[in-house]
Amino acid sequence: MGSTEPLDNNNEFVGWGSAPFFSEYDASGNLLLDARLPGSDITYRATREPWVGKPLDPPAAAARKTGGRTTVYASWNGATDVKTWRVLAITGGGAPTAVASAGKSGFETGIPVTGGYKTYRVQALDSGGLVIGTSKTISATG
Repeated sequence: MGSTEPLDNNNEFVGWGSAPFFSEYDASGNLLLDARLPGSDITYRATREPWVGKPLDPPAAAARKTGGRTTVYASWNGATDVKTWRVLAITGGGAPTAVASAGKSGFETGIPVTGGYKTYRVQALDSGGLVIGTSKTISATG
């Protein structure tokens, strides 16, 4: 049991067969990834494949006011297609208004907002600018 997969970037992906591990090495033999399957699982062959995370839950948002400035935080654990976050301000009786946006930055993206709004939603946008998720309405704290 076990497998080796040559990758397009000249790395090698190794499945260790009856041992529940898989690894990736660069062309010089340096270990880049050392992972273990959960529990006592084993695998005859491991491969590295493109993966797209599409969470069942909506994006998460939080907003904090500090010193007269508001920052809205956006996160969507497991979502791999998010390229940009858009902040919508929710005004009394009116339609949500886009008030800020920022490129996704790590697990949680902080987005400065001006205008003194009290409630917000965030929208996750893909690389084509399409909305792929919208958070629940949240209120700024602080």
